[in-house]
Amino acid sequence: MMNKKTIMASFCDCHENAGKAFIYITNNESQLELALLSVCESKFEFLIFIEKDLYDIRMNFIIPDNVKVTNDVGSVVMLMPKFNGIITTVGHLSPVLSIAIKKLFKAGAQLNLPLIEVPHGLYQWGYNLEDNSQFVNVASFEYGAGGSVPTIAENQINWFCEEGPGYPRYQPSSLRKKVETIVPEYTVITTNTNWYMYGHFEQRILFNIIFSYALKNPNKIFIWCPHPAEVQKDTLLSNMIEVKPQNIFLYGLTKEIYFNGIDTTEDVIKYAENGISTVSSCLLDYEIHETPVMLFESDGLSKIIESMNISSCFRSTEEFTKKCAGLIKTNKLYPYRIKVFDDMLDNYSDVNKLEIRNLINSLEL
Repeated sequence: MMNKKTIMASFCDCHENAGKAFIYITNNESQLELALLSVCESKFEFLIFIEKDLYDIRMNFIIPDNVKVTNDVGSVVMLMPKFNGIITTVGHLSPVLSIAIKKLFKAGAQLNLPLIEVPHGLYQWGYNLEDNSQFVNVASFEYGAGGSVPTIAENQINWFCEEGPGYPRYQPSSLRKKVETIVPEYTVITTNTNWYMYGHFEQRILFNIIFSYALKNPNKIFIWCPHPAEVQKDTLLSNMIEVKPQNIFLYGLTKEIYFNGIDTTEDVIKYAENGISTVSSCLLDYEIHETPVMLFESDGLSKIIESMNISSCFRSTEEFTKKCAGLIKTNKLYPYRIKVFDDMLDNYSDVNKLEIRNLINSLEL
């Protein structure tokens, strides 16, 4: 695919775009797709940053005319003075935040650019998630924040409330290049047991239920889409995955099974016959595509689960075998409305939080 490059102005007649323009910081390909869907019909211009090879993005996505994409921090910093604000999918200074994103936060703070946060997940610190952990370590898989986590953004846009613009994935538009593909019948497994809300005891219960069910159904295909952090070295799943049943396959181009044109967990859910899941943003995709799902329960997430409409929850092998997968309603899914999103960007607050700016400027890179 050619990358179109055209001179738009000569030295004598070049001028700045009269409309607003925003930098949009994303952390992975799923967030990139979410960003593209959220701005594809916007009246504004966007430069989306992602730490990923641009070739893959050019091959997989249709980039809207009002969007440019980069993976180069220096380019963003050089161009930053002409932008009106920064949109970010992470609105807190996480210890595991990449150096590249910290550099962009710091450059934006020095230019006094307003920071606008959008959710990257259904449940997220700074929006609708806090815990009562007595031992605090926000970089671990075992401990939480011990309360609420403040946002560093002056503005927040929430996909998951009635007055917000809605969820960008919940709209007819698709920016992935279409590829014809045929898939077999399968059950998708979506988990995020790296989340500190799942203790080792609960993780063992869940994995034993899944493994036992797969062993009793050798003719069924199970496709597992774990959270990337879930299979890092020394996690429980990274050790147990070596002894999983042979009819459970890890999904991905470089993993054990892959279907041409199906590159994301969202699409794996879309084509699945049914699913098994923990509480995560994936529940929105089960709801959008009306894919029946069995939801694993845990005490720490009981309030979240009670806020949903779902009949198929389980905590034990006995409960799992007695129930069938059913449809889910998260009660947080609203159709996307680009006009509401644009109105929010038109009316953001540019009042800088000086103490937050000082904190960002103090970041060591």
